Amino acid sequence: MQLQLYISGINCETVSIMVHKNSTIDELFRKLEEKTGVPPDEARLIHAGKELEQKKDKQIRDYPSIVHGSTLSMLMRLLGGFDPLPEKELDALADLTLEPDMITYDTIRCNKEWSYIEVRRFAVLTDEEQKEFETKISENYLKKASGVQECPGCQTLCERVNPKDKRLICRICTKEKGRRFEFCWHCLHEWRDYGITKCGNVQCSNEDHRLRILREANEKYVVGVITPSCRACPRCGMLIEHIAECKHMLCCCGVEFCFICLKTKGDDGWQCGYFNTKCKSAARQVDIPGM
Repeated sequence: MQLQLYISGINCETVSIMVHKNSTIDELFRKLEEKTGVPPDEARLIHAGKELEQKKDKQIRDYPSIVHGSTLSMLMRLLGGFDPLPEKELDALADLTLEPDMITYDTIRCNKEWSYIEVRRFAVLTDEEQKEFETKISENYLKKASGVQECPGCQTLCERVNPKDKRLICRICTKEKGRRFEFCWHCLHEWRDYGITKCGNVQCSNEDHRLRILREANEKYVVGVITPSCRACPRCGMLIEHIAECKHMLCCCGVEFCFICLKTKGDDGWQCGYFNTKCKSAARQVDIPGM
C-alpha cells in the first residue's frame, strides 16, 4: 500500500512524498533528500510529537500514528560557519540540491490525557483537522525542545550539530540565494563579521536569550521559599515557569527536579523531601546545559 505523506516546515512550504507502508525510515529520508536536498544526517522528522528513528531496521509501519495523508515536520541540523572558503569550494557548497504527543481537553468530565491516535480514532478528524493537529503537536514539541530556532532566512526550524556554534550555515538559504548564507544563533541576524565569536550586528548581546530571561525573572514564593519564577531544566536547558502548586517538576525530556534547589530525583527518591517540604533555594542559573 502506497502512502502519501506531507512534510512541513521546509522554507515555509509543505512537500509531498510517496512511500510504501513497508518502506524503511532510511528510504523515507532518502526521498526527503531528493525533494529538498537536505541529507539524512542533517534532518530530523517528527510526527505528532514522536521523532522517527534513523535505524536500519526501523520501518514506517513501526509508527502506527503515521497513515495515508499524515503530516510530518522536519527539523534541520545546521553546521557551524567559518571564514570564506576558496571560490571553487564555495561554488560546490552553493550547488548542493536540496512527548508532547498528548492532547488534554478541558476537564469537564474527564481528567485523562488522550494520545493523538485515540483522538484521531474517536473524533473522526477530517483531512484538514488531521493536518492541523499533527502539525501543531509537532511544532509544539520542537519549539519547546532545547536549542531549536527558526532560520531567519527561510523560517525552517533548525538545531545546531555542535551546540557551541554561534555562526550557522543554512543549506536551504544558501541554495536559494546562490551564496553561502550564515546567521547568528543568538540575535538571528545574518552574520556580518569574520571569525566565529561575534557576528558584527550592533544589537547582538552575544549571549543565549534564555540567560536574559533567567536573569530578569521575577521572584515568587514556592511552598514558602522565595525563588526565581523561571528555571532552566538541569538536563536539557528548557525554560520552565512555576505557576502554582508544588515544587517538583517533570520536564518533557523526562527528568524530574526540584524547582527550588534544582536537585534531580534519584533512584532513592527526592533529595529535598516531599512536594511541600521547604529547601534551600539555588542561585539564579548562569549556565544552561548544551549552551
